[in-house]
Amino acid sequence: MNLLKGWGFGTLLLLASFLGTSLLGGLEFVKVDFSQRIFIYLLSLIPF
Repeated sequence: MNLLKGWGFGTLLLLASFLGTSLLGGLEFVKVDFSQRIFIYLLSLIPF
């Protein structure tokens, strides 16, 4: 249950950040920040 909750939260976070960047800045910002997003997403997969 904890893992599922973390996964759902990570997915929402990822979607929100992608939506935010597509609205705000386009592809340059996404390219710069993409690896950081993946890192945060992977961290959110780990159940605490």
